[in-house]
Amino acid sequence: MPKIRQVEIKSCRLETYSSKICVPLPAQNLPELLSVAQKLKELTPDLIEWRADYFSASDPKEIIAALEKLRAVIGDLPLIFTYRDYAEGGFVNLNLELRAAIIESVLKTGLIDLVDLEWQTKVQVREQLLQVARENKVSVILSYHDFQQTPANESIINILKAQQEAGADLAKIAVMPQQRYDVLRFMETVLYFNTHYAEIPVVAISMSPLGMISRMAGSLFGSAITFAVYGKESAPGQIPIEKLRPLLNLMSSP
Repeated sequence: MPKIRQVEIKSCRLETYSSKICVPLPAQNLPELLSVAQKLKELTPDLIEWRADYFSASDPKEIIAALEKLRAVIGDLPLIFTYRDYAEGGFVNLNLELRAAIIESVLKTGLIDLVDLEWQTKVQVREQLLQVARENKVSVILSYHDFQQTPANESIINILKAQQEAGADLAKIAVMPQQRYDVLRFMETVLYFNTHYAEIPVVAISMSPLGMISRMAGSLFGSAITFAVYGKESAPGQIPIEKLRPLLNLMSSP
């Protein structure tokens, strides 16, 4: 069995068989962003993800100004910055050059702890952003999404291996089940990867209500982060944080 390293983000330790709760923040304007952020802080999730692709501004300076205010509200809560590509479930359809410029500018601020980069981004752009993240001590989640199906077991393992070899701090894979068997097969395949190949923590999600069990059972098959919802969901099948927390506590009990 390989030794899987942990990722330390402020007071949050991300490790394979202990799911931490992250709540996405998909606000469309600054008042909403700060209002929801204040409420999220009171709910004390382990991490917050700012889904900046929902934000009305696409100018890097405006996004950084909003980020400064967001950080002032949430204090030391670990923060993931995500500007999701439209093809992978993002809210707006920006060209790659502008998206990359936004992400690179944010990486240099010192205001975020993790960044989510899509695995299927053009390799040259992805590698450049990985390098900027390293230079600015920002941990990297390389993420793969399939909103149509659950890939074959071998494909799932190969994707996670490739993300790991590319230099990710965490490898994320989110897939869509078409039947109950897909959910069980996916969790078993991720467990197999964790047992035989993993050197970094995995974030693994079977989406939609059908895959909801994967959001609760990360401590069983090995998913370091699970995404809850407060208000507006940013992906199908997310569970409200107030319902998810007791379920995770129950699942992780000896």
